[in-house]
Amino acid sequence: MTVAAPVRVINLQLFAEERQFPATPRRRQEARRRGQVFRSLEVSSAVILLGGLATLQFFGPYIYGRMTGLIHEALVVWTRMELTTATVSGLAGQVVWTFLLAVLPLLGVLAVLGLAVNAAQTGLVWSVEPLAPRLSRINPLEGARRIFSRRALFELGKSLLKVALVAAVTYGAFRTAVESVVARSGADVRSLAAAVGSHALGLGWRAALVLAVVAALDYLYQRYEYEQSLKMTRQEIKEELRQTEGDPLLRSRIRRRQRELAQARMLQEVRRADVVITNPTHYAVALRYDPETMDAPVCCAKGKDHMALRIRQIARECNVTWVEDRFLARSLYHAVDVGEPVPESLYEAVAEVLAFVWRLRNRTLGGDER
Repeated sequence: MTVAAPVRVINLQLFAEERQFPATPRRRQEARRRGQVFRSLEVSSAVILLGGLATLQFFGPYIYGRMTGLIHEALVVWTRMELTTATVSGLAGQVVWTFLLAVLPLLGVLAVLGLAVNAAQTGLVWSVEPLAPRLSRINPLEGARRIFSRRALFELGKSLLKVALVAAVTYGAFRTAVESVVARSGADVRSLAAAVGSHALGLGWRAALVLAVVAALDYLYQRYEYEQSLKMTRQEIKEELRQTEGDPLLRSRIRRRQRELAQARMLQEVRRADVVITNPTHYAVALRYDPETMDAPVCCAKGKDHMALRIRQIARECNVTWVEDRFLARSLYHAVDVGEPVPESLYEAVAEVLAFVWRLRNRTLGGDER
């Protein structure tokens, strides 16, 4: 006794709802209008950190000179001054001004890099929709879902990975730096500060290079996630086409009507043709040539199968001469479009046909029967 296997019913509509089609330009434009743009915060952080370290490397002596000059003046000059409201106010202003001059190069570079890296990733985007109040933001359930979502877990794992990589790369250098600074504990303050600054920059460069690698990987992942979030279902594509181009049924009717009008205009041109070259039943090409106004014969109509039959019928009704030449008819049909001149490679063959037609026409006008 055999038992029939259970029949599995598959709902094909489920496949139609899968987001498997790339986003259309209109979908991307709508997402950009809503403020949904691609951006990797890790890239911004890495670029700003690298730029800040490079600025400190270059402007370090300048910043160090400004700050040490301020400290020296405070210890040597200010301690001998009489403290009044006016002097304290002036000294406070001097401290703020000196500090701003010292850190101005660093702040300027960081500001420019922050704007540049964000503009390079997202371009100029102006949207207030992300700032609009939403009830889902204060919904505890939605908040819990965001906390334990895949993206939140990914960000947590990425943060732990960054900490682990930075610690692994800088641990050895940090121990060496501590030992070096301890060994210089008896040196003067200037050389000790230079050693601390040099080791700090070295550790910063190591950490920045690790973060740059993490930022490159995060950039690729964020780009992938962004493209996945913009993918569309088949139904969404149909709805977008219906909104932008109208009903598909109506569009097909318009195209069919346009083809009919074009064919009607083409068939009207057969009446003005000098000759119709046939295959004899599959292809038909109508040519017109006026030596005074045309450099070469022009195709005024062409058709295949049913359309070729209509061209021959009109030619017969209008007494347009038609000549059977299989090779020439097929060549003309594939080589020239309606309204275009005959290609040079077919000049000789077409000239022979036109010469034959004109001789035949002259005999007919002279009284000979056709």
